[in-house]
Amino acid sequence: MRKKILILYHSGSGSTGMIGSVMGAMIEIRYDIDIIEMRPCLDLSKFPEYDLVILGFPTYYFRPPLSAMEFVKELPDLKGKCFYIFTTYGLYSGNSIRILSDALREKNGRIIGYTQIRGPASDGVLLFPSVRLFCRYERYSDRKISKALSRISQFLLQGREKEDMPRRRWYSPFTRIFKRQLDSIEYSQYRLNLRVIKERCTNCNICVKNCIRSCWARGDEHPSINTSNCEFCLKCVHNCPERAIIFNDKMMDRLRLDSKFYQKQKEILLNKI
Repeated sequence: MRKKILILYHSGSGSTGMIGSVMGAMIEIRYDIDIIEMRPCLDLSKFPEYDLVILGFPTYYFRPPLSAMEFVKELPDLKGKCFYIFTTYGLYSGNSIRILSDALREKNGRIIGYTQIRGPASDGVLLFPSVRLFCRYERYSDRKISKALSRISQFLLQGREKEDMPRRRWYSPFTRIFKRQLDSIEYSQYRLNLRVIKERCTNCNICVKNCIRSCWARGDEHPSINTSNCEFCLKCVHNCPERAIIFNDKMMDRLRLDSKFYQKQKEILLNKI
């Protein structure tokens, strides 16, 4: 009987989801694969059937997203369910992968491997468009994915192995210095500035449909936003077909990390692996 794998991911602009789909494309020949996005009230009745869960999430501001942490905390007792963890990040991942791994262990999950891949920065590409680092994946991202898939195959062939938890980075507290720098330019206020350019909006409501935190609501002429529950994932910004959602006037016509962008990145990665 073929082994069953669940790729469970949370993604903002689309980077984590794209990496998950690349992993799925590479291993679906040998295993039965389901790829599901984390959402509130997700039906997990088939969860016990999977031999392994590959769980992916982006790193926001050196930590896992609030949505991912809330999702894990709502899980029932995992009873030793095995996970391979990966995160995507734009500049620095801090201890985000360790934080989420600890949350899974509290639910009696087992971590059999992990990886961290630097990719496009959903905020950086809008704020600092001249920095090429923010609009591409790291040079060895294909090698990291290949190594991850090798570890996953090894586990599925050999069965239960010693747990492989990510180490806590001792130097992560130095991120507080960088965090203060971001706060000094009112970085933390950008979330509150999310708004619609009325003359551009076609009221397609893609932002309303995509937001898993229900921050956007339909309106007669254009959607409205309530940022109180927003985690600044920027899915709405990058996937608006008219570029009608902004949080800074200067970013109005800058590059968006939309589905076309990630489809191209997917093709590049698949050709390299």
